[in-house]
Amino acid sequence: MKLIDLSWPKVKEVVKTVDTAVLPIGAVEAHGPHLTVDADNIICSYLAEEFSEKINGLLLPVLSYGQVWSLKNFPGSINVKDETIINLIFDIAESLERNGLKNLVIVNSHFGNNAALKKACRKTIEGTNVNAIAFTHPGLEKVSEGVLESKRAHPNYLHAEEIETSMILYISSDKVNMDKAVADYPCFPKYFSSTSVPWDKITKVGVIGDATVATKEKGMKLLQGILENMVDIYEEWKDDCNEVKGVHE
Repeated sequence: MKLIDLSWPKVKEVVKTVDTAVLPIGAVEAHGPHLTVDADNIICSYLAEEFSEKINGLLLPVLSYGQVWSLKNFPGSINVKDETIINLIFDIAESLERNGLKNLVIVNSHFGNNAALKKACRKTIEGTNVNAIAFTHPGLEKVSEGVLESKRAHPNYLHAEEIETSMILYISSDKVNMDKAVADYPCFPKYFSSTSVPWDKITKVGVIGDATVATKEKGMKLLQGILENMVDIYEEWKDDCNEVKGVHE
């Protein structure tokens, strides 16, 4: 159920039987010439809603902004500092605690948020009685096997390519202009993974990989696999949290 659809008396009743809040977080950033800048928000909102239904969680409104330093120089990108994300999530967790919720599951679709989310989970675990975990497409590499046609542009990075474009095609095809989809395989400098490099230095189109081979069917398989992994991990995590507080991904 969605928090935004409930009155405060209804929330008071709901938290008697629901102990987990689900918070989607994405970003506003360039996703090539074929996707809209809210692509990450589309993906995390879909995953969070589907996941929330599967675990009987309380779905919170999406956090639409994320840390997009790498793509901040592209028009339309809006960058938020790690510290802002950490503090905002902690503040939300404190409110959840006051409302009687015990668990916070963060569903993230933007890899640039990962460092901040790990710290946010730690701060929440140490500073509240709320258990916190953050998911960013768990098991994606395994889920992708036998689904993808294109090769990865970089073993640790992907952006607006076959994976993300396929997901958006499945969730909201009207947000995709496949006529403008491109394949871009940048030449990464040897130090790319060892320091911070603005991505406009390596790609002029905001794509890392091949978006031209994306399909709705691939998107469905990828999203279903990710959701299954999220539920599986959540169930084990929640069981462990009943015994030892402070377990997070």
